[in-house]
Amino acid sequence: MRIRIKDKHAKALKSMAFDVNQVWNYCNELSLKVYQRERKLMSGYDLQKYTNGVTKEGLNLHSATVQAICSEFATRRSKAKKIKPLALLEKSNKNKLNFFIYLFYA
Repeated sequence: MRIRIKDKHAKALKSMAFDVNQVWNYCNELSLKVYQRERKLMSGYDLQKYTNGVTKEGLNLHSATVQAICSEFATRRSKAKKIKPLALLEKSNKNKLNFFIYLFYA
């Protein structure tokens, strides 16, 4: 299916896509740290507890969207049953994750 998006919506969609990527990367880092510590994969419900209230901190996403991202991440992670190595995660997402953590915890 192809949809034409008018240019006036492009800026808003890019900012929402950035926010979605921030939530996904945060879930990835959090699940990696929990897996290293406890050797178990986090469920979507567990991830949702850690992202509670993030939309009030400056993300342009609805809270249901953040919950859907967390549950989708947990589904994908459980089907893949793989954990991304920490060295690759830190190299690729270090600046983005620091920005999200600043938004979330500041």
